[in-house]
Amino acid sequence: LNRTEDYARSEVLQDKRYLCGWLSSSQPPELLAASLAEQCNHVSDAFLPLFEPLCFELLQTTRAQNGMTGSIWPVSHWWYMTVAGELACQLGKEPVEQWRLNWGEEWAQQNVRAIGDILKIWGAVNVSLPSDAAIQAATMWKKMASTGLTDTRDSYFLAAYSLGIGVDIAQHPVVKNLIQQVIADPSLRLSQCLQTLPDTLKQDIKAVTGKNENKGAHHHDDESVC
Repeated sequence: LNRTEDYARSEVLQDKRYLCGWLSSSQPPELLAASLAEQCNHVSDAFLPLFEPLCFELLQTTRAQNGMTGSIWPVSHWWYMTVAGELACQLGKEPVEQWRLNWGEEWAQQNVRAIGDILKIWGAVNVSLPSDAAIQAATMWKKMASTGLTDTRDSYFLAAYSLGIGVDIAQHPVVKNLIQQVIADPSLRLSQCLQTLPDTLKQDIKAVTGKNENKGAHHHDDESVC
């Protein structure tokens, strides 16, 4: 069991994770597989691979506390490895009503590939990720839609860079100006434009943006994925 846990932790930022979790159920494997496949087909308009760890983590973090208990039944305990390398557990119990995704959960699942790519970039330059890394990445990716950037590479970079320093730098006037330049000239890359800025200006961007975010922290609850 320890070896499987170590393996699961080693692949948390991979595109395809081969160890999805550890399940406990009173049902035999064949019936359990059929029950889970049925859930994947009925919680959304399209097939939802909720057994994939990142999909599962986003569902668990965007639902109300204990909101997934009925959705994984007949699994009584579902352990999985989060993108932060932490072992998490979701309890299951017999549902009282049919479970369907709400709009926030639907959006997160439709964007799970992009969220995973951002996490991979973020994890490549950070020794460890915070416990809520998945929901942070999802929230930051959602903000990217308002920047006007048309190249996914620029959006990925901006999201991962912001997560890495802990502030949404797209709110700073200098960065907003760079974004407009990149939009106007598709041959420009936002990463290259930011790298040309003096270090003192980069520090100012982080400080000013962080201060503004703290001031408005009580007014941006609607920007979350939930």
